[in-house]
Amino acid sequence: MMKKFFLALACTLGIAGICAAGTVIYTFFVNIAPEDSNTPLIGFVNIAEGKHNTLHLGLVNVNAGDFSGAQLGLANITGGGFRGAQLGLANLAAGSCNGLQWGLGNFTGGDFEGVQLGLVNFTGKKLSGAQIGLVNFADDISGSLQFGLINMARSGGYRAFEYSFSEFFPIAIALKTGIEKLYTSLFVIAYSGRLPIGKNLAAGAGLGSILPVCESLFFNPEINLLNTNWAKASQTFLSFIPHLGVNLGKGWSVTLGPSVTWVHNSGNEPMQEPIFSISSHDINSNNRIVIGVRIGVRVRL
Repeated sequence: MMKKFFLALACTLGIAGICAAGTVIYTFFVNIAPEDSNTPLIGFVNIAEGKHNTLHLGLVNVNAGDFSGAQLGLANITGGGFRGAQLGLANLAAGSCNGLQWGLGNFTGGDFEGVQLGLVNFTGKKLSGAQIGLVNFADDISGSLQFGLINMARSGGYRAFEYSFSEFFPIAIALKTGIEKLYTSLFVIAYSGRLPIGKNLAAGAGLGSILPVCESLFFNPEINLLNTNWAKASQTFLSFIPHLGVNLGKGWSVTLGPSVTWVHNSGNEPMQEPIFSISSHDINSNNRIVIGVRIGVRVRL
């Protein structure tokens, strides 16, 4: 059935001289290779039936079965698993994979061992390695790394919502995703409590790590970057917070620690004053170092 599909596709694309079964069709525009021919395919569209160990270089590369080697193109598709590399805008492998997927979107239906690097990375089963991108998803990431703005895993990951209070933002809500050793924070909203509201809302992101001290106590350093009034990029807040946290049970925890914040004013608005501070030092008219306190309450999802 698959072979008939490939031949029909070739005819649709206007390929003359279809060869007998088991023969490579090579036109450089559309190339079709039978199973186990292991012939490198270089052209606009490359189609391989069954299992292949070779190179596919083209705009669209399709392999019906398992693949070992490299697929380089705008779209790379493997009907089975693969060992090697898929480099393109969109990379798709239906089975389990070992190697590298590098593109805007990377999708693997089975287990993945290696690195997925792109804007969106998806592994249908267990990830053994790393996902690095804007949005990462895997069914199981036990012992692996997800690094991105939004990281999701059914097993082995860390996900939490947090409310925090600090010297600049008494109201801040963040989504934290990744793994405990390295997670990212996406600040959905941070509000200074001042009017007008529009000029005193902030958004941003950060990095953090949870390092257990004992069963109920953990060390939780974070680095966060927030910005108010994005249209003018007027106020930037870069903070380092070495929290101590206490697990309360049932997924709840509280964190408390000093915060050291560098405030940079690059707009026309006056520099934002903290609600309170332990210490404040003006470097110049546009830069200030403020030491304060941050407390958070979070729940694991």
